[in-house]
Amino acid sequence: MKNKNLGQSLKNAFCGIVFSIDGERNMKVHTIAAAIAVAMSIALRVSLMELLFIILSIAMVLITELLNTAIEYLINVFYANEFNVNIKKVKDISAAAVLIAALFSLSAGYTVFVPKLLNLIGIHPDDGLYFIIMASTAAAAALTFLLLSATKRRRV
Repeated sequence: MKNKNLGQSLKNAFCGIVFSIDGERNMKVHTIAAAIAVAMSIALRVSLMELLFIILSIAMVLITELLNTAIEYLINVFYANEFNVNIKKVKDISAAAVLIAALFSLSAGYTVFVPKLLNLIGIHPDDGLYFIIMASTAAAAALTFLLLSATKRRRV
């Protein structure tokens, strides 16, 4: 059904956002993470360029999550009660898009926020400890991701 005017289009879009946040656990998680990232940006007084980077990262995650949700709902209309390997692939691929966007967003937050947080506690880029902390947290994140991936593969 076609929207009658711009106001109706905006109302429907807003309803879609609210529906996604209310009905999808991952959208709630992404929305909370976005609010935390914005609050940290304000508290740490990030530069305009850093803020733009954070906002674009947030938008990318929310957009991909909304598209993923829409794809899943559309597929479920036609294939709700049957298994189809190609439908599984479509759902997995759309979920992968969200994962890539989320990982990019995490790396953006890491790049912007960790140096500022380290600076707050007196650790500066020219300190050897700075490199050790940055490298070890990145390695820990990568290892966690790999371990989670391995445990999920075993369960399938």
